[in-house]
Amino acid sequence: MNKYPLVSIIMPVYQVEKYIEDSIKSVLRQSYSNIELIVVDDGSLDHSIKIAEKILSESDFDYRVVRQENEGLGRARNAGLLVAKGEWIFFLDSDDLISDNTIEHLTAVICNDDVDLVFSTFNEISNVSEIIQECEKGKKELISGTELQMQFLKRKKVVLAPGTLYRRLFLLENNLFFEAIPWSEDQHFMWRVLFHVNKAAFLDEPLYQYLRHSGSIMNGTKAEAMSESFHAICELEDYYAIKPEIGKFIVPRWVMGTMNSAAKNMPILEWKKLWKLIKGKENCKVLVQFPDIKTKIMGLIACISSSLYYYLIKIIFLHLFK
Repeated sequence: MNKYPLVSIIMPVYQVEKYIEDSIKSVLRQSYSNIELIVVDDGSLDHSIKIAEKILSESDFDYRVVRQENEGLGRARNAGLLVAKGEWIFFLDSDDLISDNTIEHLTAVICNDDVDLVFSTFNEISNVSEIIQECEKGKKELISGTELQMQFLKRKKVVLAPGTLYRRLFLLENNLFFEAIPWSEDQHFMWRVLFHVNKAAFLDEPLYQYLRHSGSIMNGTKAEAMSESFHAICELEDYYAIKPEIGKFIVPRWVMGTMNSAAKNMPILEWKKLWKLIKGKENCKVLVQFPDIKTKIMGLIACISSSLYYYLIKIIFLHLFK
């Protein structure tokens, strides 16, 4: 295997003129040199692309810009994947950043182990000053696909769609592209990816810097997107039909996670409408058999009283982010 394989970093861009300069510069600072950057202009109407092109044109970095009408984040990633030349693919959202040695550390693993993907922990930041500029090498763990599916189900391991290094042929040969769903498209993608993984590598170091925007408020449009996406998530049950120990819990666990997210900002009456639309009680009954005690308990509480569950989540959220 090539010791320094080409890595294609795919960056979808849409209305991120406040953030894209820092994101682009985090790529330019990489200690690993064999990189191509594919900037996908998803019909952005602000100055994002002009900013990106100015910075990149003044560097000697290998890059190209792909342009399309506004089709959403997933379709933009797909467009980048289809033109990528790299043996390995890395998705980077244009409002996030990566540490200076991110690609170096991820590729060091693939040179020694036959894996389909490499992922790491991540760091949530509220502004650029909080970025971890360089990460010290953390513990490496090799995980089978079956074990990773269970850890992902239990939320013991979080595998982000961006920030993970994928073998390009692995994605293409298994037809692993993003589907156009309005909520949880990343989770929908990752569940299909993990179904095909033979072996993965995990690095216990926060190589991806996820920028959490302040002031985001959930509204009726978000609730509508959640209920619309429920049907796409339900298709994963068929995808995992041969693995019922995993498949029967994917939708119920997604429902709980979605209701938790909704409870943070959504009024209770609207939350209860969503609860009915995505069959909250029916799915939480399944979670009483979930292979994790905390999820079992929360599922039981939700079955007893959805109102109690709603206020409990509100209290937990306020405690964590006070």
